[in-house]
Amino acid sequence: MAGAAHWFQHFTLLEPWFPALFLIMVPLGWFFVRNRPENIGLKIDGLEEEEEDRVSEKFAPQVHISNDPWTLKQAMKTKEFWMLIFIIVVPSMVNTGMTFHMVSIIGEKNFNAAFAAYILSITSVVKFPLTFLGGYLLDRFKASIIKALNFVLLVAAVFLLIKADSRSAFLIYAVVHGSFMAFDGVSTSVILPNYFGKKHLGSIRGFFSTAMVIGSALGPLPFGLAFDHFNGYREILLMVLILPLASVIISYLATPPEYRH
Repeated sequence: MAGAAHWFQHFTLLEPWFPALFLIMVPLGWFFVRNRPENIGLKIDGLEEEEEDRVSEKFAPQVHISNDPWTLKQAMKTKEFWMLIFIIVVPSMVNTGMTFHMVSIIGEKNFNAAFAAYILSITSVVKFPLTFLGGYLLDRFKASIIKALNFVLLVAAVFLLIKADSRSAFLIYAVVHGSFMAFDGVSTSVILPNYFGKKHLGSIRGFFSTAMVIGSALGPLPFGLAFDHFNGYREILLMVLILPLASVIISYLATPPEYRH
């Protein structure tokens, strides 16, 4: 009974927010959210039809953008599709594994859970502004190159997590890992339409999203098994290094596929 009363008390305190959220968020979503830029007369690159011919080459995006109508079935027949699956699933596995076990990993170095939460917060703070820089760079450089260079940051982040034994070292790790996450999120959003076009992007992105969810679900498992077996995380972190190292090479080789009818 005490538990039920406690729950009811919290619900009563939150109750005024329910109509507020409904009255504010629902109209905002209804009037301002659209499925595609084309629904409001815009092009995907932000240019109006009459402006396109007047854009200087200096400011035009220097990247490959596919206009071919790839279907999911066609895309799955290319090696580039599965290369992208690999380099998109790896961060899901590694990031989730390290995040879920961060308290224990840092605890091995004699730091408490509060410091682990602080490190994760720094990662998020670093990630936010660098997302804008990532978008700018992806308009001017190949997504495969950005991906390859970005995985170098993930290699550095994992290595720092292995070696870090001071607050300053963990702060450097947080900055490096946050930088990786910023560029990874933006480049993943960009690379799929750039390589496979927009016509069937929903089904293609849906397949990738499913793979990412599976990767995220499986990521913490080897960390837990390794801790039970080795009584620590050093060994699993060393093994995990193989994944971003392989991703550097695969990202560089994953160039846009050639469309065939």
